[in-house]
Amino acid sequence: MVWASSCAAACSIVEVSEAKNRVVHRVRGIRQASGIGVDPRRGLVWVADSFAGGVHAISEATRRVVRTVPLHFDSHHQLGNLAVNPSTGTVWVAVIPGDPSTTSCRVSEISESKHRVIHVYPGTCQTSAITAFDPARGTAWLDFGLVPARRDDRGDQHRPPQDRANLLRHDGRT
Repeated sequence: MVWASSCAAACSIVEVSEAKNRVVHRVRGIRQASGIGVDPRRGLVWVADSFAGGVHAISEATRRVVRTVPLHFDSHHQLGNLAVNPSTGTVWVAVIPGDPSTTSCRVSEISESKHRVIHVYPGTCQTSAITAFDPARGTAWLDFGLVPARRDDRGDQHRPPQDRANLLRHDGRT
C-alpha cells in the first residue's frame, strides 16, 4: 500500500492499492498535510499537519487517528516534511519558516512509544529543513540549508567545509 495526501476539494490522506492502482481508503480530518511517513513495524502512518499544530499517527488497521503529538510553533512557521525510523520508533519532523520574517527552523525528534517530542535540533534556514532516514545506515539526515553540520554517534556536532553537503547526521539512537 502507498499513502499520500489528496487536497482536491477537501484534504484527506489516501491509501492506494498498488495491485489495484486505485484509492482504497480515505482518512479525513487532516487539514494541511505537509509530510507523510510510514512505520510498518507499528502499523502507523505519521502525518505532519500545520493546521492542527502537530503530527498525527493514523492506524493502518483502523485508518483512524490514534494520537496527535503537538509541536509548538508560532504563526511565522509551519510543519515541513517528516521521516520515520521503524527500527527505533522515531519520527523526525521539520518546523520551517512560513513567511520571510524568520530564518529559524528546527527538526523535532518524536518517540513513538513516549508519544512526545524528545529532542529538538535548532537550525537556520530560509525555506526548508529536509529530513530523511537511511535504514541501511540507521542514520537520520537533517538539512538546514544555511548551517552545515553533522552529529556523530556521541551527539557531537561537526561542521564540514562549506563545499560539502549541508547536513546534520544523527544515528537515530536517543
